[in-house]
Amino acid sequence: MRQRWEWLVACSVVSLVGIGWLLARIGAPADAWPAIEIAGMVLCAVVAIAAHLRGAAKKWPAAVALACALPMAQNLVLSFPLTMELMLRSGVPYLLFLVGAVGAVAAAIAILVARPPLEASDQIVAKAPARR
Repeated sequence: MRQRWEWLVACSVVSLVGIGWLLARIGAPADAWPAIEIAGMVLCAVVAIAAHLRGAAKKWPAAVALACALPMAQNLVLSFPLTMELMLRSGVPYLLFLVGAVGAVAAAIAILVARPPLEASDQIVAKAPARR
């Protein structure tokens, strides 16, 4: 389960790096950060990091992260022609922003849909035959 949380952390942090880089490149003011989508990605990253550090076995943090990241990914996907134009004009920062947001949603869905791994006590261990 830890690897799934690592994917969610990585995607959300990549998106935040892309957002920060993009806002710095276009010279956006400091008050541009409180937009609901950007705040959602920040919250998604915080939830993912907390779940990863705690080694969460439950799936509810992924549902919270999905709810936080979904507005950003939805806006990016629904405005696809504009998204492609912005990616061509802005370059790597927008690509990181786009891939991170969509990847965070995909990772959260994968955590919610996938079967959790077996606990160490539930795994079947084959016994080797005793040789004398």
